[in-house]
Amino acid sequence: MFSKETYLQRRNQLKNSVKSGVLLFLGNNEAPMNYPSNTYRFRQDSHFLYFFGLQLDHLAAIIDADEDKEILFGDDYTIDDIIWMGDQPSIQSLAEHCGVAESRPFAALADYLQKAREAGRTIHFLPPYRYDNKILLHQLLQIPFESMKEAASPAMIKGVVALRERKSAEEIAEMEKICDIGVDMHLSAMRGAKAGRLERELAGVAEGISLSGGAGVSFPVILSQNGETLHNHHHEQLLENGRMLLCDAGAEAMSGYSSDYTRTFPVSGKFTQKQREIYEIVLQANMETFQLARPGVRYFEVHLNAYTVIAKGLTALGLMKGNPADAAKAGAPALFMPHGLGHMLGLDVHDMEDLGENYVGYDDTIQRSPIFGHGSLRCGKTLQPGFIVTDEPGIYFIPKLIAIWEKEGRFAEYINYNKVREYIGFGGIRIEDDVLITETGCRLLGKPLPKKGGRAGSHHRKIKKEERVSRPSLSVYCDAHSEADGMHRRVALLKHAGQHVGGVEVEIFPACVQGQLHRYLGPVGDLVVLEVHIPVAVPVILQQFTVPAHIFAVYIRHQPHADTKGGLPFGGGVEVAELQWNMQIGEGEFVGAVGDSFGQRGHHHIVVAVDK
Repeated sequence: MFSKETYLQRRNQLKNSVKSGVLLFLGNNEAPMNYPSNTYRFRQDSHFLYFFGLQLDHLAAIIDADEDKEILFGDDYTIDDIIWMGDQPSIQSLAEHCGVAESRPFAALADYLQKAREAGRTIHFLPPYRYDNKILLHQLLQIPFESMKEAASPAMIKGVVALRERKSAEEIAEMEKICDIGVDMHLSAMRGAKAGRLERELAGVAEGISLSGGAGVSFPVILSQNGETLHNHHHEQLLENGRMLLCDAGAEAMSGYSSDYTRTFPVSGKFTQKQREIYEIVLQANMETFQLARPGVRYFEVHLNAYTVIAKGLTALGLMKGNPADAAKAGAPALFMPHGLGHMLGLDVHDMEDLGENYVGYDDTIQRSPIFGHGSLRCGKTLQPGFIVTDEPGIYFIPKLIAIWEKEGRFAEYINYNKVREYIGFGGIRIEDDVLITETGCRLLGKPLPKKGGRAGSHHRKIKKEERVSRPSLSVYCDAHSEADGMHRRVALLKHAGQHVGGVEVEIFPACVQGQLHRYLGPVGDLVVLEVHIPVAVPVILQQFTVPAHIFAVYIRHQPHADTKGGLPFGGGVEVAELQWNMQIGEGEFVGAVGDSFGQRGHHHIVVAVDK
């Protein structure tokens, strides 16, 4: 719970927005699982949390804009309650805690609203989504059940959206913490993935991490080798080498704030060629989204770019044809990505979705597209500082959808159905990050979570405590062994922290990139570790790949091989898509890895670490 001043300010802003009438807030009640006293974990209504911060059931509140007062309605606990639950705060003390001056018994709510209605005053309320509150609202206001959504107050909805869509510094801090827990959930799935294990073993461990670090999952864990089912909660398959595992999971903080990530990775630790080709298309769409998202940009245009990236990639593989930009605008890539690029994130994993996506993700300047795929975009409006959105492109091969489209001849000018049929049984790939829109661009929330595909091997290996070297900001894991080729690697992990030191301009590689020396950490074994700050506008070009430099740190080997002449060893080729998979994860650490994909044996390598 934040300070009472925070809740007072929020309520005053909403009152000034709506201007008149009585604003009604209904808290949630306990929900029985199989008999009344055996309940699910209590989850307070997010709007009640935002404006009052109270995590108890059977509460209601009003903001009376006409009389400029606020009242909390609820009942004090009885001695029978206290015997089972322990001592509990009074309703009056709860009211004082969130800055509400007056409290009354719950039964007094009906009388207050009745008098307001008799006086011809407007009762504003938000669309109810729980059946018990629908019944209560029907009893209080005599609104037919089928009319409740339409009878909800547009003025109150718009006022709530305007406040909740832009996260404050204290909200962002909460979300950073719960995003870290979400990352840990995914790392547990990556580390635990091994042929012969049940999917639910990994799902259970991930959910346990969410409970140990917060209030549990922000939505039921999606973890499946059948990634073509977008929200697959079936976890009963045995993991198999050769298949990919899609994990879509997030945690919820005790304060109610949510995280939401998705990663897809090979069970064996190594993609097949076909899997890698599709994965790299999705990764490119994900990374370009991060580059494009900034204030003043419509998220629909970013979504359209993701569709175009997917169309280009699939055209190169022969699954699509024609002009990729035209195909994207027409909606042809929806066969492979039948959902939108992302949604708002906050106190709800689909933030404020109960108010209606057209209020939350759209406004007077942009309306939802009627085109299949584009119309599934939950947030299409202009991005503003403080927005938190997900960046989650995907490619899926859904057998029934493919069969229907092919039978109907849909987009035959853009889709090569003969080639597409070869991918039936492939599954699906999605990559999702949580992105905060800043004043000048955007940044990822949470600590780094691997998303670069490629050779694994080392991500299955557990790190022994005795391998850690105690340093203020560096841990070293020596002789990490790759099962793929028998090579030994030295892996350095650097915490992402600290201010700029000196600001000296240094040339990292001739004709490659210039940046500012962030700090010199000295030799560690045969590594010299430099952290380099790269200006946002400058890309690092590694052979034919372009990487967004502002999210990278560069580590350079201490003694370059003679034939590299201190520069980048191009001898074995550079596959940026492989950088992130050869790594170990340290607690709260910024991660990079030395991999042989940079050059032939004997070459000394650079290491690039991403995601901060």
